[in-house]
Amino acid sequence: MVFENKNKGIFESLDSGRSAQDLQYLAKLKPIVKTVIFCGRQGTPVRGNSDSGTLAFPDGDPAVNDWNFRVLLCFRIDARDVALKEHLESCMRNASYISPKTQNEIVATCGDMIFEDTTNRITQSGFFSVLPDETTDVAGMAQLFLCIRYVDNVE
Repeated sequence: MVFENKNKGIFESLDSGRSAQDLQYLAKLKPIVKTVIFCGRQGTPVRGNSDSGTLAFPDGDPAVNDWNFRVLLCFRIDARDVALKEHLESCMRNASYISPKTQNEIVATCGDMIFEDTTNRITQSGFFSVLPDETTDVAGMAQLFLCIRYVDNVE
């Protein structure tokens, strides 16, 4: 039956099951990633001094010492983000994807994507210039700033 393509093989069946599981994880991560990106676009810090433990979303108001990321997650749940609420209610404590380590990984991944997109745009433009500037910060460390200008539409 498998040889005649009437039934899926074991590898295809396992692969389709894995794909369905990946889609479930993606649905769980999506609101968390969007919240981190929102904080980045607004220029607000994601974390503070105390930003761990379970969220206080069933009770309504978040804890006083929660920072932007956790408060925004509670806000999303309060605004009826059902997928996020179900994920945080049913997940294991070590699989909530809201830890500082996961936040750092999301930020690093977003940075890599922005860098790759910018590099591709510069490479495709053909014409670009680099404007470096250096200054010393409060700690006496030299900080290098690069401004890259490129032409978008070359005809």
